[in-house]
Amino acid sequence: MTALGAKRSQLLAFLRSEALFIFVVGSILGCVTGVVGAGITVKLLTGVFDPPPTRPAVPWTYLATATAVAAVAVASAGLATLQALRAPDIETLHEL
Repeated sequence: MTALGAKRSQLLAFLRSEALFIFVVGSILGCVTGVVGAGITVKLLTGVFDPPPTRPAVPWTYLATATAVAAVAVASAGLATLQALRAPDIETLHEL
């Protein structure tokens, strides 16, 4: 993008918005999948256990840890991309 004339501030804004989009959409899709899967599991196990489960148990500690790890991973990928951008444009184009 810088080889095509993008300024550094535009590049940083693009990277930030891309990382935020990936994190938010991934979190939403993960939550929806988890809720649907848990609901199906509770319905399936209702006839197996006595007394049957009334609702799924929510492992808050695990969810908080998984969210923190995902945030660190996305931030690390963004920082690695910023480090890669420090190379001069002409060298990057020669490597292609």
